[in-house]
Amino acid sequence: MRSPFLPARSAAFLSALLLSPLFFTAALTLPSRAFAQDGAPSAQTDTEVVEAEKHMAIAANPHASRAGLAMLRQGGSAVDAAIAMQAVLSLVEPQSSGIGGGGFLLHYNKADEKLIAYDGREKAPQTVDETLFLDEQGKPMGFLEAAFGGRAVGVPGVMAMLALAHQEQGKLPWATLFKPAIDLAENGFEISPRLFYLLDGRARLYREAGYSLDRLGAAGRYFFTEDLEAKPLGFLLKNPVYAKSLRQIAEQGVSAFYEARLPKI
Repeated sequence: MRSPFLPARSAAFLSALLLSPLFFTAALTLPSRAFAQDGAPSAQTDTEVVEAEKHMAIAANPHASRAGLAMLRQGGSAVDAAIAMQAVLSLVEPQSSGIGGGGFLLHYNKADEKLIAYDGREKAPQTVDETLFLDEQGKPMGFLEAAFGGRAVGVPGVMAMLALAHQEQGKLPWATLFKPAIDLAENGFEISPRLFYLLDGRARLYREAGYSLDRLGAAGRYFFTEDLEAKPLGFLLKNPVYAKSLRQIAEQGVSAFYEARLPKI
């Protein structure tokens, strides 16, 4: 198990599967309309067998798959493609993936038949002690009080993990890997059925709880309308702040994520 040396802990995983030996046959057996465990509609697909003679990139969103494929076609490694895919997934499916979370990565080298596991799970901040989830009387907090808010947020591990994997397995320059996500964030992507489904459900909960758009801040304005409705299916969503953050990480390296001040919305 390879692990970057830094404290970390949160809740987003590297949800990109990337395979890249010389030849693949992959059976896609999902029904024409599939649903994820959370009930949200996932990407539609037909049952078919897909073959690739050189490489294949598979992710939870077609934008991410295309980013990974672009890296492979430029001569990149599987790790290069995985990093590009993760950067895109953080943009197009923020409910499931994020550079602000953690992840695990398995890398298999067919030449020497070596399998390496990279551990990028989040950990608690360095100054946290055993009293973090105790109230003023020294008793354990209730779940909602402890789990919601900054108290339960840890130091992300996924970016350090990807930087370590790139150092050991990457072929393309680090900055190249973020270009697809930067371009997509600046030019915009259409809200997918899955993202709309999840935003719509969350908007209903906010309205029932009496929230206002102002209370949700910048993130609320990014995802919702003035009436606290989810922005519609197919809406072109742009995220220039995320693009600036990725450009900073691309140009300065992973230390920009942990040591520098990233742009704010």
